[in-house]
Amino acid sequence: SSLPSALVIRIDAVRTTCSLILTLAPCMPGQIVTFTITARAPNVAGRYTNRAVANADTFDPQTSDNTSLAEVAVFAGARFETQDVVTIIESAGMCSTSYTVETRITNTGTTTQQNNTGAEFLANLSKDIFVTQGSCYATKGTCRTDSLAGSSSVQWDGDIEVGETVSIFYSMEVVATKKVEVKFCIEANVYFDSNNDGENDGIATASECAGYISICDDLPTEPVVPATSPVTDQKAGSILIFNLYTSSPVDPTGENTRISITNSSNAGTVTLHLFFVSGDTCEISDSFLGLTSGQTTSFLASDIDPGVTGFLIVVAVDEKVGCPIKFNVLIGDEYVRLDSGHAGNLGAESFTAIADPPTDCDDLHVTATLALDGQHYNQAPHTLIADSLPSLPDNNSTLLILNRVGGDLTSHVKAIGDFSGLLFDDLERALSFVGNGGCQFRQFISNTFPRATPRFPQFVPSGHTGWMKISPGEGVGILGAILTLNSQKDAPNAFSGARNLHKASFTSGVTFNMPVFPPHGQ
Repeated sequence: SSLPSALVIRIDAVRTTCSLILTLAPCMPGQIVTFTITARAPNVAGRYTNRAVANADTFDPQTSDNTSLAEVAVFAGARFETQDVVTIIESAGMCSTSYTVETRITNTGTTTQQNNTGAEFLANLSKDIFVTQGSCYATKGTCRTDSLAGSSSVQWDGDIEVGETVSIFYSMEVVATKKVEVKFCIEANVYFDSNNDGENDGIATASECAGYISICDDLPTEPVVPATSPVTDQKAGSILIFNLYTSSPVDPTGENTRISITNSSNAGTVTLHLFFVSGDTCEISDSFLGLTSGQTTSFLASDIDPGVTGFLIVVAVDEKVGCPIKFNVLIGDEYVRLDSGHAGNLGAESFTAIADPPTDCDDLHVTATLALDGQHYNQAPHTLIADSLPSLPDNNSTLLILNRVGGDLTSHVKAIGDFSGLLFDDLERALSFVGNGGCQFRQFISNTFPRATPRFPQFVPSGHTGWMKISPGEGVGILGAILTLNSQKDAPNAFSGARNLHKASFTSGVTFNMPVFPPHGQ
């Protein structure tokens, strides 16, 4: 027997150990001492061991019974089962309209699901559907959409109390360009903190499928403007070329370009392959963009290709392989602002696809040829006209832009090379000049360009205008624009702005070689 004078009770937790020491009055043999200890359970789930150790100030011949252990299981954490993730797909009822999707997620755990690192909800949409950008909203928290044909997703972040249900809403559209029956599925994942330790270590997955039948029998097969009409900035097409984009890495508010692209019909969702051509090195940087029916998207050059001046080529491709397709409903425009003060709006030059398909391409191809020959796509311009060139003595400044059409979009666009021109005044006199340019020619009209005799300031004096005709070498295609700035804003003849150059002749031997690969990386 022993006469304990102290009792130590020790609680060992996963993260915390605490001790309580009790000193007792002498305890006689056979005497039972009972005492109760109340402790608060930790907020992190786990198995915890309570240990009581008795020590005496007299000799104890049997120490094996001086320790007692008791294990306690503590439950904590959020919980989401498959049945707690419910997706409701509302039928659109009409072709070219959007479905409304609602997903309800309910926390059936014992503690609040905190807004931890990473998404608490992620919905991946099958390749047959396309989420509408910016359409996501929820009853609480924040959500966003990521859209690229073949890889659309919806993400939500926030906290969910015990027993609380959060509803997440978004819109989507079926990828279909003709009457078709589609079965698609939405896979919704909820990531949660199962033990309330601040990290999402659990996942609940639920899938919901639905069927869609397009009932649009009146989808247009041709635009209002015939596909064989020449390239212009006034029609829709399958290839768009934006003649100039630029931005300043130092001051994008002073020099920048806003580019807008529109899918102008109900012909379905389209994937676009964008090729950003550096006007100085002729190197290519590419990316993909998806547009649903009737959708317009706008972006700044400073966000996509900052500090680079060049031109942009946009090609409609299929969303599975990346092959060029006939999709003659694309239009676009851009607003360019230079730090020199030159600014104005330029429409995208549009090439329509004539053949269907316009190229020989399948999933075995790594490249495709865009033939601007009048049979596959519109012919490329060969001779351009810049009209209404204002005089320099009247404080006008005019920037001429020329771009080479044709080359290898897997690496470099070809150079314009040597070109010739004729400069005319408003009295029907003409002067010849020559020039040379890379894939983009940018030059202010001045006393040194065009190099003619007499020079431009003398040939087009104050109060007069001129015009010029420009032609490169045989078989070379070009496009171009001019930007004009007059520094005297209050003068009656002070006009500023931008416009594309007129097309005077065309050539049929121009091609682009472009890379072919799946837009969503399959």
